[in-house]
Amino acid sequence: MYLAILKVFEAFGLSKIAQFYSLRITSSLVSGLVEIGFINSISKAFNPSVSRYLKIMLIFSPGMFIAAPSYLPSSFAMVFVTLAYTGWFNDWQLTQVVGGLGVGSLLGWPFAAAIGIPFAIKFLLESRFLKLIKVALIFFFSIMVI
Repeated sequence: MYLAILKVFEAFGLSKIAQFYSLRITSSLVSGLVEIGFINSISKAFNPSVSRYLKIMLIFSPGMFIAAPSYLPSSFAMVFVTLAYTGWFNDWQLTQVVGGLGVGSLLGWPFAAAIGIPFAIKFLLESRFLKLIKVALIFFFSIMVI
């Protein structure tokens, strides 16, 4: 999961301890950027006051703060599931929803795929299920090639 980022840090000649802390900082920054996108998508989908309440809750919740820099597969999946929900609130961007859930469940925590069940039911009811299958297969084979 984090190997590509570590290879970049290794190419800069960082020591193992510096790589460790650099990866934690990078993971935290990526998680923070995804949360900012999530807050912005909530603001567009509902209204700015709801996003302000969400921002206050995220600021004072220790879960995301503690989980973001950790090296757990569930933390990796947390970032990509948040990215998927960002796509959901941004007018159903199918590739972002499927990509976030696919990467989070295949490369991170497999149980994160259970979060995709409501999305699949929604697409099934909207008669967009074939498009969902096509995008999911494209992401699956792309991840397997990597």
